[in-house]
Amino acid sequence: MQIYALSNKKIQQIEQSELQEKKFDKVWIDIKSITKEESVLLQEACNIHPLIVEDFLHADSRIKVEEFSDYLFLVFYTFRKKETIQILELDFVLNSKFLITHHTEDIDKYEKIKNNSQKLALLLEKGTEYLFHQLIDNEVDAMQPILEAISDNIDTLEERILSSADQTNIASDILSMKREVSKMRRIMMAQREKFSFIAKNNLPFISKKALPYFRDVYDHIIVASDIIEDLKENINSAYEIYMTNLSNKMNEVMKILGIFATISLPLTVISGIFGTNFFNLPLAHNEYGFWVMILAMFLMSTSMIYFFKRRGWF
Repeated sequence: MQIYALSNKKIQQIEQSELQEKKFDKVWIDIKSITKEESVLLQEACNIHPLIVEDFLHADSRIKVEEFSDYLFLVFYTFRKKETIQILELDFVLNSKFLITHHTEDIDKYEKIKNNSQKLALLLEKGTEYLFHQLIDNEVDAMQPILEAISDNIDTLEERILSSADQTNIASDILSMKREVSKMRRIMMAQREKFSFIAKNNLPFISKKALPYFRDVYDHIIVASDIIEDLKENINSAYEIYMTNLSNKMNEVMKILGIFATISLPLTVISGIFGTNFFNLPLAHNEYGFWVMILAMFLMSTSMIYFFKRRGWF
């Protein structure tokens, strides 16, 4: 737990024991993976409801904006691009005196604000809602390069599908990417709804002067949601291209096999006729009979291949 307090327009980092003194103008409490001891401190110093603390202790809360008498409780999600897309929960408790943030991993954007005491002081001086806006706006903006990386991966996947190179694991790659984008889409749709609620309603602890900033974040979320919709369509198109390409290749194989079967059929008939046990079989006693049969087979198969070529069947 890191605690940053504004006092006389200056930021200072304070200890947990100082939090209950309540002599500070505004406070930002940033928590990474809350402990039980820290949860007790929050309940005592900030009068945080036990159910909120329970949500902190157990991840995977639903996206929400809840009004309590003394504060707002908000849960949103952001994305991290590693080997796969990672989902990171962001919890916020907001009132006019403090902002509590909780997450389970280090967040670079948070650290940059902590290291810039002048900017942090300015944000807290304007109001805790302005700091909340800055934190969430940074995370929404950070989605853009992740979405661009996914778009590049889809383009690469389409090139692999259309190329004649090794296409192993393409189906699993497409389905994996489709699951990731579907999960992102589900999250962004819910966040879009909640930010619309924030931007269009007069919630307590979010001043009217701050509402235009939240409407701007809402616009960014709409843009990100639209991009994710496009990515979903592109993945579906890539899958359709893959299945069409696979079907075309299967048709090519079946066509070649069909040509071989068609050519082999009359040859099999000829060899079957000359293999019958009759005494008066033509050319049966001729010393060149075998070679005449082979020549007939050769001419027939060559004629059929020439005919197929002329028709453009292969």
